[in-house]
Amino acid sequence: RPRWAAALALIAATALNSSSNAASVVSAGSMSGDFTVGVEFDEPLDEASATLASNYEVSGATISSAVLHSGRIVELAVDTSVVEGFTVTVNGVNTATGTPISGSVTGELSELIPQDLGSPASAGKAIFTGDSYWVAAGGNDIYGTADNGFFLYSEHTGSFDVRARVESLVEGDEWGKAGLMVRENLGGPSRNQMVLITKNGTYPPYRDGGVNVYNHQWRDAEGGSSGSLATDNRIPPTVFPSWLRLVRETASSQEINSFISYDGEEWLP
Repeated sequence: RPRWAAALALIAATALNSSSNAASVVSAGSMSGDFTVGVEFDEPLDEASATLASNYEVSGATISSAVLHSGRIVELAVDTSVVEGFTVTVNGVNTATGTPISGSVTGELSELIPQDLGSPASAGKAIFTGDSYWVAAGGNDIYGTADNGFFLYSEHTGSFDVRARVESLVEGDEWGKAGLMVRENLGGPSRNQMVLITKNGTYPPYRDGGVNVYNHQWRDAEGGSSGSLATDNRIPPTVFPSWLRLVRETASSQEINSFISYDGEEWLP
């Protein structure tokens, strides 16, 4: 079953902050070496004005198109990769309620690298906005003896404490997943551990619903079978936004602990 096919997730890297009641541009970013720029706004946008390329300027680049995702993230196609410290200027974009937005922000480059796992039928895609990642993932599952999906990663050794806020998860089937995962390598059969959230809603009978649980899963051996919490131990229901966390206490520790949170403050194992 195409459990990851066309699954879309919005994952925040940091909390969104706005010092004004006026609608504004929150942030901008780009995947390193990519020919796209992501721009995030703090309110849903009017699609007609948000998708007009002439309403944006990116320093050192020419914009060819603008696409609106999830209501308030705009993907700008540019003719060259941008460099750290680039600026995005917005003028002429309106919110969904008609409030005009103008301003400039300094963009950031992502430290994470996009990678398909296995050979998904449709390649995954990530847009970085400086504050969040909009992710479209192909593939049929992260489970079994080999994974088939999409991964944003950085290499790391030693201890770590990684956290992410998942703002939304839509499309795909009932087991569509978004989560934090640590892997030994980028091969499909790699050992791994993952804390994840599935779509909410009701399934069955509604195909756009999800299994509506938080879960912890793992593969202990290269190419071995995956395991997960017993059904009765999975935590329902899922809410958005939710926070996920993976922790390795020390560099020599053989244990990686996973947690979920409804508020980013109180963590549940």
